[in-house]
Amino acid sequence: MKIRGKKELFTSRLIPWRILNWLNYHFHPLYMILLYGHTNLNTVKYWDKRWLTGDYGDIEPERMSLFIKVASKIPHDSFVLDVGCGDGSFMELLRSSYKIKSFGIDFSPFAIQALEKKGLKGKVASATRIALNDNSFDVVTAIEILEHLSKNTCNKAMKEMSRLCRDNGMIIFTLPRSRSLIPQIENEHMRSYTDLEIRTFIKEYLVETNIEASEDGFYYIVYGRNKKVIPKPMIFRLKQCMGFCELALKVDSFTLIRVKETLKDFLRFENKNKEINLALDSTMAWLSVAQDATDSGGIAEAFSLFDGWKMPYPEVSGYIISTFLDYYKLKGDKEYLNRAERIADWEVSIVNSDGSIKGGQVDTKRGPIVFNTAQVLLGMCDIYKHFQKSQYHSFIKKASDWIVSKQEESGDWVKYEFNNISHTYNTRTCWALLKAYELLKDEKLKNAAIKALDLYLLRRTENGWYSGNSFKDEDPFLHTIAYATSGFVECGIILNEAKYIDSARKSAVVLLDLFMKDGYLSGQYNENWQPGNIKDPYYPAFKYRCLTGEAQMSIIWSELYNITKEEKYKIAAYKINEKLMQTQIYNPKDKRIHGAIKGSMPIYGVYMRYSFPSWGAKFFADALILEGELLK
Repeated sequence: MKIRGKKELFTSRLIPWRILNWLNYHFHPLYMILLYGHTNLNTVKYWDKRWLTGDYGDIEPERMSLFIKVASKIPHDSFVLDVGCGDGSFMELLRSSYKIKSFGIDFSPFAIQALEKKGLKGKVASATRIALNDNSFDVVTAIEILEHLSKNTCNKAMKEMSRLCRDNGMIIFTLPRSRSLIPQIENEHMRSYTDLEIRTFIKEYLVETNIEASEDGFYYIVYGRNKKVIPKPMIFRLKQCMGFCELALKVDSFTLIRVKETLKDFLRFENKNKEINLALDSTMAWLSVAQDATDSGGIAEAFSLFDGWKMPYPEVSGYIISTFLDYYKLKGDKEYLNRAERIADWEVSIVNSDGSIKGGQVDTKRGPIVFNTAQVLLGMCDIYKHFQKSQYHSFIKKASDWIVSKQEESGDWVKYEFNNISHTYNTRTCWALLKAYELLKDEKLKNAAIKALDLYLLRRTENGWYSGNSFKDEDPFLHTIAYATSGFVECGIILNEAKYIDSARKSAVVLLDLFMKDGYLSGQYNENWQPGNIKDPYYPAFKYRCLTGEAQMSIIWSELYNITKEEKYKIAAYKINEKLMQTQIYNPKDKRIHGAIKGSMPIYGVYMRYSFPSWGAKFFADALILEGELLK
């Protein structure tokens, strides 16, 4: 059903229908101008009105049959882009019946709003200009779309679909069969295709092509492998950077810094500092600024180039206690001993009565989280050795008891975890329990840690991969992969148990080899140790580095060198620290960012985009302190 405005109604009443019908078939453009005022109905305004009135949202049996036939061509592990997705009806079918993840684009804002209400992901975009990264999707679909485009526009849309589809990926689209649903019958259609035109058209974009008829006989379903044209590197990088211009140029008090850092990373400008002491001192000074910014004693979660300083973060503040103490031991500067004490006193003031720590920033309404509580416990164990305060001892006792009380029969923690799913990186929770055991001599803490560690050991595959390190269903960040690995190393050291250290070494060696071969580590990895993906087409993982994870890997390699004395670990730690120093912000005039470590490199990557997380600086400082010890 087409939406008729005042002009259409007036014209249809003024001109007899037989004349209009004759004009439609013999002078179709004139008919369109007389009836609608233009030759193309496919405007944003027109389709917004269609979606707003809801007359296009009902799925007819023939259309659902077409959806099912297209869906049956898609491999189950695919990530799909649906071009011209409308309200997401096809995407909803993929999700509910085929468990396939998808992302949609449509030029109608009302359609995208309807899609998002269904819990699906999409964005407003034209089929000829989609601001997403190249090679982002396994499959690209366009169902009942291309016939709505002119010949020139259709070719542009196909080039965009080819660009977004991965090498050897699949492109699936539908076209009306010869002389069916021609523009004279469906005024929204811009053109019809003969069988010869269809076969000529697809040769330019597809290989291994298949053509099938829909069950009602009105449509061809065309599918095949993407005939990829590889873009030149500079053009590719320019497109990547331009995709973030809208974010970077949003006018606010941080615009100039965002633009500057975006351009620096795009052009690959590096900090030339290679002096470890300067880098370390700058990092610790920035952490001090992050603490002072909260006026509470806790450390700000991050400094964002959109929102400024975030609220204090209990989890991260807790383990920064240890970093301040280590720096105090190294430099003898009592300011950092006092800062560590301020954090500890603040943690005591906000801990729940049962000993648990809430998830997220201090102002969130999240419930208590086992992992977060354990990270605070790590710092509290260290500071108790310095001050022997009774309130610190009470904190350690209550927190460790609470963690054990939430452990499941299997040895895992699920209910009181982020997103209520199991995380292998709770090896660090085991580390915290063992540190508490060393102080309290409570055997149940040691037994709980070993029970969980032995469970997590079973998650390692032959290639050194640990499952269960994702926050949701995406490929895990290097940050969480390193979390799990470091937990095994630290627990192995305390327990003097080789099986935990050996297990960690398998993962650490794989990442070491990747780093020495490529010169960097990817922000995410999949189970085959290939660059992973967050299932977000804006930010493919292989185009960014997770700097926090790199600093953590430096720590792991340094620890393994101390255990094994194998030179390769020390060399890798030195090299990755040098690369991290090249990314560090050096701007003494702006204390908000001077000495900070970006979440991602480039700064517009997935992990903590346009932000400087406090835990990234913490792990970088830890890595530099360990390097200094190795140099001795």
